[in-house]
Amino acid sequence: MTAQTEMMAAESPVRPAAARRAGLVDAPAEAESPSARRLRERLAALDEEARRLSRVLPRAVSLSSQGGGLAEAMAPAVERAMAISGRRVGSGLSAALAPAIGAALRGAIWASIRRSFLALNRFMLRYVSVTGLRWRWEARRQGKTFHQVFLEHTHSLPVKQVFLIHRETGILLQQAQSEMDASRDWDIVSGMLTAIGDFIHDSFSVTKEEQLETIRVGDLTILIEQGKYAALAGVLRGETPEDLRDRFRTALDRIHGQFGHELETFSGETAVFDESSAFLESCLYALVNTDQARILPQTVLVALVLPLLLAVWGGLNLREHRQWRAYVRDLGNESGLVVLREGRHDGRFFIQGLRDPRAPDPASKLSEHGLFVGEVDSRWLPYQSMREILTLPRIRELLKPPDSISVEMDNGMLILRGAAPQEWIDSAIIRMRTLTGLSGYQVDGLVSTDAGDYRRWEGYVQRLEREPGLVVLKSGRRNGRFFVTGLRDPLAREPAGLMDSFGLSAGDVDARWEPYQALHPSLVLERARQVLAPPSGVTLDLRDGVLFAEGHAPFKWIDRAQALAPSVAGIRSLNTGALVDEDLEELRAVQGRIEGEAFRFLVGAPDLWPGQGGRLETLTTNVTRLQQIAQRRNQAFTIEIRGYTDASGDPQRDATDSLDLASGFYENLRFRGMDMSLFTKRGMGSAQPPVAGDGAREAKNRLVALKVMLSAP
Repeated sequence: MTAQTEMMAAESPVRPAAARRAGLVDAPAEAESPSARRLRERLAALDEEARRLSRVLPRAVSLSSQGGGLAEAMAPAVERAMAISGRRVGSGLSAALAPAIGAALRGAIWASIRRSFLALNRFMLRYVSVTGLRWRWEARRQGKTFHQVFLEHTHSLPVKQVFLIHRETGILLQQAQSEMDASRDWDIVSGMLTAIGDFIHDSFSVTKEEQLETIRVGDLTILIEQGKYAALAGVLRGETPEDLRDRFRTALDRIHGQFGHELETFSGETAVFDESSAFLESCLYALVNTDQARILPQTVLVALVLPLLLAVWGGLNLREHRQWRAYVRDLGNESGLVVLREGRHDGRFFIQGLRDPRAPDPASKLSEHGLFVGEVDSRWLPYQSMREILTLPRIRELLKPPDSISVEMDNGMLILRGAAPQEWIDSAIIRMRTLTGLSGYQVDGLVSTDAGDYRRWEGYVQRLEREPGLVVLKSGRRNGRFFVTGLRDPLAREPAGLMDSFGLSAGDVDARWEPYQALHPSLVLERARQVLAPPSGVTLDLRDGVLFAEGHAPFKWIDRAQALAPSVAGIRSLNTGALVDEDLEELRAVQGRIEGEAFRFLVGAPDLWPGQGGRLETLTTNVTRLQQIAQRRNQAFTIEIRGYTDASGDPQRDATDSLDLASGFYENLRFRGMDMSLFTKRGMGSAQPPVAGDGAREAKNRLVALKVMLSAP
C-alpha cells in the first residue's frame, strides 16, 4: 500500500469491507481478486510515472531555451492562462504591468510635447520669421519652389553609423554606416558602450530597468535604444531627428521578432545576424531639421502664451459650466418647471422641459446666474402642474370668488366656505367639475344670500316644466337676472301669465321661447279643432293618435276632415264611423220623395190626369234640391222616366205604348224648363209599377214612375 492510499484509508470513515471494495486498502492475500490486484498495480505505476516526470520537466524547460519547440508548443496554453488570469484577477495583472505601461506612457507624452514644440518652431521659421522671408526671395530668384529651398536649408542626413550589440556579452552583432571608414575597430566601440553602461549601473543607484539612452560629445551624439536581448546604437552629428528614436525602436522590435531565439541563445556566432543589416540601414536615412537648433523667440512666446490662453479659456469654460449647472438646479427646484433634457450642442447650451403657465419664466433667471438669453436654446412645452402652490391660484382665477368666500385646499380637497349669491354658487359647482388635480371638493360651508328668490324661481321653473306645450331647456341666473330658454307650442299657455303666482314679474326674467308643435294629447286635440273647424253637431276625441269624430256633419266637411286630419302633428288617422253624413241623409230623403211619386195618364190619350200639376211642381223642386246636394258631394246622378201600360195581350204593343207615355212625360218636363240632361226614358211595358199612385181604383195601369240612379261620390 502506498503512502497516499494509507492516508486515505486512515481518514476514510467507511467500513473496512467497503474500503476494500473501493480499492483504498489492501485486501487480505487470500481474498484479493485479480481485477483488484490489476487496479492496485496501475495506480502504483501512475504514481511512479508522475515522480519521474517531475524530475525531468524542469530540465526540459531549461533546454527549451536552446530550441526544440517546447516554448512554441506551450505558448497557446500560457496565453490562455494569462487571459483567464486577467479576467479573474485583473487587478493583480494590472499592478504587474503598471510600471512598464507608466514608463512608456510618460515617454510617449514627453516625445509628443517635444515634437509639437519643434513643429511649432518650424512653422514660425517658415511663415513668421525674417529667415523665412529671405528663403522665399531666394526661391524666387533661383527659380525653385519654396519647399525645395526650405529643405536645403533645414534638412540633412545626420546618422553615420548604426550598431546592433548583444546586451549580455557586449559583442557587435551587425553594423551599417553611411560613411565608409575602415580605419576604426567597431568592436571596440560596442565594448566601450557596454562598459559605460556597466559603469553607470555599478557606480550610481540606477535600477536595471533604467538604461543608457544618449551620449553627447560636442555635436556628436550616440543614440542608444535598448531591447530585451540586444541594443541599437546610432552615431550622428547635429541635432537628433525627432522621429529617429521611433525608427530605432521599430527596427529593434523587428530584429527581436525575427532573431529572438538566436539572440536568446547567442553563443558568439554573428553570421546568423547578417540578414538584419536591412533593418539597420533603414535607420541611416533619417532627415534631420537643422533649424531645430534655432529656437525662435516667436516660438517661445507662442509656447508660453498658448498655454496661458488655454488656461484662461479652460477657466472661463469651467466657470460657465458651473453657472449652467446652478441655473439648471435652480429651475429644477421651481414649482411648475420640469427639466427633461439639457446640455451643450454645437457650442450652445440647450434646455427642454415642461412649464406651467403660472410658473416663472425660465429666461428671467438666466441673468441671475451670469448667462444671457442669446446663449441658450430653450424649448418649454405647456403643461398643468398638480402642486397646490400653483393649483390654488389657478382655481381662484377660474372661480373668481367674492371677498366673502374663502378658498382652501387640504390634501387635494378643495374647500369653499362663506356666503355668496346662488348664481355664483351654481356657476362655481359647474366649473369645479371640470377641474383637474383635485381629489374632490366640499361646498357644505357655502350659504346663498338670495335663497328666497331662488326658491320662488325654482317653483316657477317647475311649474313651466309641468305645463303642456312648454319645454324648459335652460334656466338660472346670469348677471343678476333670472333667465329661461325653451320651446313653446303656440297653443300652450303664455309663460309670463304664470309669473304672478310666484311673485315674479316679466321685467325680472329674460325669457326666450322658440316655437314648436307639442304632441301632448290636449294640445293635439285643440290643434285638430282649429284645423278641422268641426260644425256644432260634431264632437272630436283623440285616443292613441286616432281622432274620433261623432255627430252630424255635411259631406264636404267630412271629406275635408279626412284629408286634413293626418296632416295634424300627433294624429295618425280620422275615424268617421260614428259620424252621420247630413248631405247623404238629405240626398236619400229627396231620392225617396222623387221615387215615391207616380204620374197617371188618361186612357187613350197622352195627357195626365187632371189635378197632377202641383205634383209636377213638387217634382221640379225635389230634382233641383237633389242636384244641389249631389254637387256638394261631387256625385253624379240620372233620373230614369219609366212608362207602364195596361196589358193588351201584345207585348210589342205594350212596350211601344209604355215608351210613348215616358216620352210624353219627358216632353212635359222639357216644357217646364228642366235640365233634361238629368233624365232618361224607358218603356216598361205591362210590368207591375213600383208604386200605384193615387189611381189604384182604376182598372187600367197607365202611369209614369221615376228612378234616381246615383254614381259613387
